[in-house]
Amino acid sequence: MSTERNGVLVVGAGELGQAVVSSIVSHPSRNGIPVSLLLRQGTITSQDSAKQTQVSQYRNLGINLVPGDVVSDSVEDLVSTFRSFHTIIICTGMWLPRGTQRRIAQMVLAAETPRFFPWQFGLDFEAIGHGSAQDLFDEQLEVRALLRGQQKTDWTIFSTGMFMDYLFDRDFNIVDRTNSVVHALNDWTTEVTVTSVMDIGRIVAEVLWCPDNTTSGIVYVAGETISYGRLADEVERAEGRKVKRERWSLELLQERLEKDPVNHLKKYYCVFAAGRGVAWPIEQTINYKRGITCETVKDYLRR
Repeated sequence: MSTERNGVLVVGAGELGQAVVSSIVSHPSRNGIPVSLLLRQGTITSQDSAKQTQVSQYRNLGINLVPGDVVSDSVEDLVSTFRSFHTIIICTGMWLPRGTQRRIAQMVLAAETPRFFPWQFGLDFEAIGHGSAQDLFDEQLEVRALLRGQQKTDWTIFSTGMFMDYLFDRDFNIVDRTNSVVHALNDWTTEVTVTSVMDIGRIVAEVLWCPDNTTSGIVYVAGETISYGRLADEVERAEGRKVKRERWSLELLQERLEKDPVNHLKKYYCVFAAGRGVAWPIEQTINYKRGITCETVKDYLRR
């Protein structure tokens, strides 16, 4: 990695950002290269005890805190900030306004950042295509077109599938462990690729510090690719009792979305139920090719 710019900047300190930061600062191939984290000025200087504790933890890890906000700061200010870094990793986006990821990519390219990991941790958006049930994916495709249309910035996109936590999230409601219910999106044979957030952080660190000719462009990651039927089997084995199995057909999910067309959860259900761009063979992944063991559904259920 070039030392002309000041190391790595991570943007976003949520669950994903924390996993990425902790993994990249502890990776054995880091070689002392500086790692920085973009936080709102109000967070850095907050008198709130929880935020003060978080800020202290980052500083104790040797992470430089950089004030900034990708939504409210001016383009000029953010481009100036980005110019200081060799690599920028975006770990925020789920709740940001529409157009923010495209704006970030444009600013990264304007700063002529040598290396860029955009916020595309998720599905194979090109396999899904434009005009899917989840319209936010169209912006992700626009970002990819921007990156492919230039030569100065090397970029890596991590296709990770669904975050493992979402399978068991109460609101997402695929697995309801309280009531021993498992829902299948479309069919019990429909597959989904899942990866834990901590494993995503580990793979990002591996690609960051140990790049090769396979780490530019799109990199596939997977803790496991599993059908909803096998997911129900794993839950039963882990809990030692039968679960109720409820199938939500694609037609049913589409009808629910038609009645509530702005509901993002229902949009995601339809995408996963369609089964396109949401699952890939483990043999296709960088963790498989590099012999990196990742958490499976069975491992998660043993926590």
